[in-house]
Amino acid sequence: MSSPQHRVHLVDRVERLESCAFAISADIANLRTVVELLDYTAPVFGDIMAGRANLATREDLQKLEQRLTDKFEDRFSGVDARLDGIDSRLDSMDARFDTMDARFDRMDSRLDQILLAIGRTQSGASQN
Repeated sequence: MSSPQHRVHLVDRVERLESCAFAISADIANLRTVVELLDYTAPVFGDIMAGRANLATREDLQKLEQRLTDKFEDRFSGVDARLDGIDSRLDSMDARFDTMDARFDRMDSRLDQILLAIGRTQSGASQN
């Protein structure tokens, strides 16, 4: 029978796995952002160092800031959606465990009734 301790143990393990997955996902997203920034800035710095370009204007920097802000918002909305999906799966698992617990309880009750009936039959037979 699925005991509450087993359920707590399973939920704890799932939560630890989720936190590791989230941390890894965040690290990968951060690395991708750094690579994108380097891809964007390397040619600009190369042109500046070669004397073929001027430093970025305030408007250029504001556009870059807005672009990066949009990218981060897109990434975090995707993470939020994934976390909502995980929460939904965990809720589904909890419901399944509750259903299994209820079934086990019904089985225990039926077995108790059977054992009680067997005890009555045996005690009635031994009195005769």
